[in-house]
Amino acid sequence: MAAADDTRSESAIGILGERSADMTQYAAMKGTARFLLILAIGTALPSLGQVASSSPSGQGNSDFEELPELKASEILKPEVFQGPHHTVRESVPTSSGMNQFVIDSDFGVFDADGNEMLLRRVKEVYAIAQLKDVSRTDQFKQSLLTAAQVPYNAARNLVKDPVTAVSNVPKGMMKFMGRAGQSIKNIGKKDES
Repeated sequence: MAAADDTRSESAIGILGERSADMTQYAAMKGTARFLLILAIGTALPSLGQVASSSPSGQGNSDFEELPELKASEILKPEVFQGPHHTVRESVPTSSGMNQFVIDSDFGVFDADGNEMLLRRVKEVYAIAQLKDVSRTDQFKQSLLTAAQVPYNAARNLVKDPVTAVSNVPKGMMKFMGRAGQSIKNIGKKDES
């Protein structure tokens, strides 16, 4: 009889073990089903809150804020807005967070994207004006004449006294190299200060 009791206990354990495995598998499937249901609801709910645009796209009505258009006379200092050689146009549209300026000058029309570029362009206009003024002076004209005569004088010296002219070439090269070296040293000193 003891053997029969042992057999019954083993079969009871086997049945309980199978039921337990079935219960675990059922619980896992039930958990997966819940997860999928929550996922489906979570995905569907946000789209229910969306409303289609009431304005047709062809009418030009936009859900975005229009970019502002500023007035140069209101946002710039007077000396930047207008000077002897330039004037900034009144209308200043904005794009990508930057003001878009147009500068009318004695030397042409320039565009400037942003405030920093505007200041740089105004300085460039005045640099061009200074260059124009320098080119009108007598000193500039005399320097231009002297520079134009240098090749002529060199050729004349080569024909008059070829030995001396050729022997002066190394001296001229040494002077040129010395000046170039001094210029490089001066540039280095300016950068350090």
